[in-house]
Amino acid sequence: FDRSDTSALRKLSLRAQQRSEEISYHIRKTLMERDEIADIQRKTIYSFRDDILRGEWSRERVLALAREYASYLLAEDRLPIERWSKHFLDSFGVRIHIASTELSADEIMELTMDGFQEAYSRRIQLLGSDICHKLVRASLLSALETAWTNYISFQTEFDRSFSLRYNVRGDMMSEYRLESSGMFRDLVAAVKFEALKDLFTYPIPKEKIGAGHTSGKSDGLTDQIRELLSIL
Repeated sequence: FDRSDTSALRKLSLRAQQRSEEISYHIRKTLMERDEIADIQRKTIYSFRDDILRGEWSRERVLALAREYASYLLAEDRLPIERWSKHFLDSFGVRIHIASTELSADEIMELTMDGFQEAYSRRIQLLGSDICHKLVRASLLSALETAWTNYISFQTEFDRSFSLRYNVRGDMMSEYRLESSGMFRDLVAAVKFEALKDLFTYPIPKEKIGAGHTSGKSDGLTDQIRELLSIL
């Protein structure tokens, strides 16, 4: 090689090294940003769990749980209005009278909370506030543990999928944050759904529901929830 060839090779080697360092930097930066997102989510879950364990449960707090779940469904039209009443009746036994699909979000929320308030008053009357509040706490703890464990496992697969897209399309951390936060909102909403379902579908004792009605052969609760109910 003459001097010009040697100089060209050095430039190519230098560019290759710079490119390798840039790739390594972006990989490290991406991993750090992923860890930050995961850490925020982890702290949110732990805070939620501590709040369930230490917080005082009341009628207002249970209804706030219902409002948060309904708000989740209203956001970005996750549940069509024409299916709204059926969803809440099938899932919780809560009757919500939606007479028009032209209602505003505030009007739908008001009708939804009217339905939950009426249903919860009935629950309190028949079961008592103590068992209702214990049931909500036990269900939240059980659902949170299951959902968080599954989420961590799924997040690993999601990260692998993201890495493949990252290699093909370049920096996608904005998309990663968006998708990850969406999945996390789904997780929290699913936990609240399970707790509300357990509370509002928990069977009423036969002696309290009158003749001609039954409370069912099974309460539908998991062994974990029953265990938590016994110690809360």
